Amino acid sequence: MRTLATCITTLLIGLTLTAQADDLPHRDDFTMNAIGGGDFRAYVMDHVAEDDGWAQAMRTLGVLHNHMHEMMTQFAHHAMEETDQGERVPGFEQRISGGEWSDYRAALEENADTGSWPDMVQITEIMHDRVHHMMVSAVFYDHASRRRDADLEGDYLDGRAPHPQRDTLPEAASLKVEFPAPDAFRERVWRDPIDGERWHAALQKVTVFEVLLQDLMTQFAQYGMAKLDSACRPPEGASRVSGEDWSAYADRVSACEETEWQHLVRITGLAHDRVQHMALALLRYDAERHDRETPEAMDPTGQ
Repeated sequence: MRTLATCITTLLIGLTLTAQADDLPHRDDFTMNAIGGGDFRAYVMDHVAEDDGWAQAMRTLGVLHNHMHEMMTQFAHHAMEETDQGERVPGFEQRISGGEWSDYRAALEENADTGSWPDMVQITEIMHDRVHHMMVSAVFYDHASRRRDADLEGDYLDGRAPHPQRDTLPEAASLKVEFPAPDAFRERVWRDPIDGERWHAALQKVTVFEVLLQDLMTQFAQYGMAKLDSACRPPEGASRVSGEDWSAYADRVSACEETEWQHLVRITGLAHDRVQHMALALLRYDAERHDRETPEAMDPTGQ
């Protein structure tokens, strides 16, 4: 039997989450370019044959993309098998695609489902789009900087990158991004017992996803250190790049005259921020699921 304190906590969580949902960003708020995962893989296999730091970063980005879809597939299986709204998840084969995830988000909207799980689904859709935006930005940079003999639109983009890149960079003040406290997500996974096979597997995949993204940002930063233009180089600092380090890099890179590199750095920062926003949304769902206090968001600029 639930105690009065538990009921009050649950009510407060519900009120907080309702307020959050009213201010939650939506995919339609953003203009993004993209490249399909298979097309990105084909581009790298067709053209990125070097054995250097940049080529390694491109391959890491491909691994990050594949892991993202495996992580989202675990989310979908959790929804189907361990919640009471599994019928909202569209049919998919081995791994859920971005289009199928958007169908899922649309189904939750159509049925006016509320709570922290639909919020997480919505934020994950934006995160997914930003990762694909980062992927196409890496292709644009590679194509320009390595002078590749490749027909991007004809062979790889398939109409998915119709916008000038400068038009896909929102003003920082217009973004509604929330972060969990440092290490909060990993500590949740490590400290708490396994309480559902799919759910725990999903959380574990998120921790790996965060590590992969940090590896990728570090590889990008190490490559950027060799830039002749100081505005294109990351600030001197730690050997392993944190979100705070990358934010400082994105702030200074606006003066970089290598336009494609500037765009890649800034869009990577946008993708990182949405990964963190997704992590906070997952923690809030986890708190709601276990009748625990919902975690507070921290100021992303003060992380």
